[in-house]
Amino acid sequence: MLKKVKLSQDSVVEIAFIPGKGSFPSSSSLHNGAQRAAGSSSGSARYRPPHRSPESHPEETATVSSSSPDIFPPDINISASAASQSSTPGPKPKITLDPHIRLQFDKLDLALFFLGLEVTEDKRRQLRQSLTTDTQGTVSYGDFVEATREIFQDHLEEAGLAQGPFMFSYHEAASLMDTSAFHSPTYESECSYSSEDMEQFQMELKQLQSQMRQLKGMLKDTEDSKKSLEEELQKTAQKASLTVEENARLRDRLQAAADGPLPPPSSAEQDYEEVIGLLEAEIRDLKNQLTDKRPPPRPLDPAAPQEDVGDVNRRLRAVDWQLRRSESTRRQLETSHNKLLGFAQNVHRVLSAPSPGGGEHGASEPSPVTTSPDPALQLAMEAKRLLERVCVLNTGDTASCSEAESADAMNRSPPPV
Repeated sequence: MLKKVKLSQDSVVEIAFIPGKGSFPSSSSLHNGAQRAAGSSSGSARYRPPHRSPESHPEETATVSSSSPDIFPPDINISASAASQSSTPGPKPKITLDPHIRLQFDKLDLALFFLGLEVTEDKRRQLRQSLTTDTQGTVSYGDFVEATREIFQDHLEEAGLAQGPFMFSYHEAASLMDTSAFHSPTYESECSYSSEDMEQFQMELKQLQSQMRQLKGMLKDTEDSKKSLEEELQKTAQKASLTVEENARLRDRLQAAADGPLPPPSSAEQDYEEVIGLLEAEIRDLKNQLTDKRPPPRPLDPAAPQEDVGDVNRRLRAVDWQLRRSESTRRQLETSHNKLLGFAQNVHRVLSAPSPGGGEHGASEPSPVTTSPDPALQLAMEAKRLLERVCVLNTGDTASCSEAESADAMNRSPPPV
């Protein structure tokens, strides 16, 4: 079989133990051979491995793996000289074990015996304490090699095993490894599954994969929505902070306006106040004159003259009408004054606000379709309304002046006979 194996340039041969339902043919013979070798060497003669020098027998090792389902695959290194074993006579080939395989704890003494190490009870106890077993009572071969190199360093140097891996023959490797693993009942039960069960398992696997893809899509959608909500929240927080700052500025301006001195009244307002004061003084004088001219109570005389009383009544009615007119005009002036102040504030706000779409020179072409009216157009319309109101007030003042003059002329005309 080894003759038919095609060797590569690095002399690597891959050999796999294929488990089956039958019995392992060479395991019992290998194990019995190892037991006979161990029994024969228990006497005066102790087994010593041949001294391996790198000059005499340069051997190239290759990895041999096992596909056992119960234990870690025991990668075995086999020398390239084994390919010519049948044709060229020589020493028996040696192999190395994979450091990841598991050895039974009671086979460690046998491994030390195969290595040719003299083990004392203290050394054996120290080795057992340095290794950790699992629930099945096995230890890692790599841990065993490291512990052996630490504890038996002097013995390994004497035996020439300080450098390089530990080498075992086929019989020794078979006796060290648990060959019952190649007849795993678990593997046999797995192989006994029917095709229907395998199809069912594949269908379930496909369903799980589709569900996993759906869950991944839902997770991606959730992350996208979360990201958009975070952006909206950030924008809302910025708007809220800007609103709070604007409210604070307006509050400060209102506080400053309340604390500051009132604006001086206009000349027209002062004139109206003077007129109102003069009218009130004239009314008081007329009332005083009436009280002074009122005669003491006496019997009614139908022949007494009534001209003075009628003249005074007409003058009182004219003065009262002028007073009411002045009060209404004053209220209109106050309203116009407040509107003028608001108009001035709007003009200042529009002029001080930055241009919404300004270019390099601070001017922008108005868009053909706008959702909000132009502030400049609003200001123009408001200015037009204010001008119309002022014109109405001026017209009313002219009419009131003419009416007052006519009333004064009527008062000055002689009473009818």
